[in-house]
Amino acid sequence: MSDQVELQREAAYIGIDIGISNIAIYSDKGLRYVGRSIVSSDKTSSESDLAHVTEPVISLLSGDSKALEHVRDLLKKYIDNAKLAQPAENSYALLTVDHNSSGSYKRNILEIANDLFKGAMVVDSLFCVAYRSGKSDPSIYVDIGTSSTRICCINGDVPESMSCMSIDSGGNDIEKELLDLVSAEHEEILLTDELVKEWVNSYSYVGEFDTEVKVKVPYGGPSSRDEPKPDNNANTEFNITEEMALASEYLVSDVISGLTRMISDIDPELRDVFRSNIYLCGVGSKIRNISSFMEDELKELGGGKVFLVDDPVFAGAIGAWMLAAKMPMDFWAQLEEQKNTKRKV
Repeated sequence: MSDQVELQREAAYIGIDIGISNIAIYSDKGLRYVGRSIVSSDKTSSESDLAHVTEPVISLLSGDSKALEHVRDLLKKYIDNAKLAQPAENSYALLTVDHNSSGSYKRNILEIANDLFKGAMVVDSLFCVAYRSGKSDPSIYVDIGTSSTRICCINGDVPESMSCMSIDSGGNDIEKELLDLVSAEHEEILLTDELVKEWVNSYSYVGEFDTEVKVKVPYGGPSSRDEPKPDNNANTEFNITEEMALASEYLVSDVISGLTRMISDIDPELRDVFRSNIYLCGVGSKIRNISSFMEDELKELGGGKVFLVDDPVFAGAIGAWMLAAKMPMDFWAQLEEQKNTKRKV
């Protein structure tokens, strides 16, 4: 067995999918770990200039340099929590970034990773999701995230083969729309952002749904001076089936509009292949009936087949790990040499 093959066999690899809601880690022997990208205000760093950073990944994406150390601490904490088979400093890691994230954000993530691992690189998150699927046909991947949606055409086995667009609609839009609809219909109840988020995560749906969405909420009153009012501490049940459907369709309609624009820009000779391989991931892929609903809406375009990505929470991390393990040792050795050279300068 050659030295290179032996090194490849003994090396440890890690895939890390960094999202604005969660950070997922996948490593050798199926090890997996996920943690929130949001830090509770009572657990923030004691440093005064970092105390305001409760969403460090979002802050770093927005160009806030103060969030850099907080993201570093968060990644280090989750890597420690993951209990890797080998120490991080002896491992090679591939971390995901969004296709349209800034160059400075990508450099910051790579800088953090180089401090934590023996070798590291960053790759587009949706490409990693696609790579994990193992499918080689031209495909469209739709990542319905928390605050935005990315739609990418992938026709090849390298990130450069991607063509992407973003729309400013995401899971948060369902929550905002639902909050407005329920508040308008039931002025007497008390609503919080966290309560509405819980409803959306549990009950969001589009199309036909044979179960009513009934929720219990604290009574806030008053809606009418003449109405009897329950105890303020009592929970009252409300039916929000219609409001949930309208709020969910509000987001999905935007996604379909973006998808329609993307498909219309595809070479007509390849259009049928692409629209027959549409894959959904991200928080929005959890909406009930979303794949069949979108297929019905796409019939006006000549049809389309919509699938849900398997294991959406870890799909990006698993794809990143697979890519990392596929890279030859010469590649990792070169990256490590470049890292060490920069440190000496």
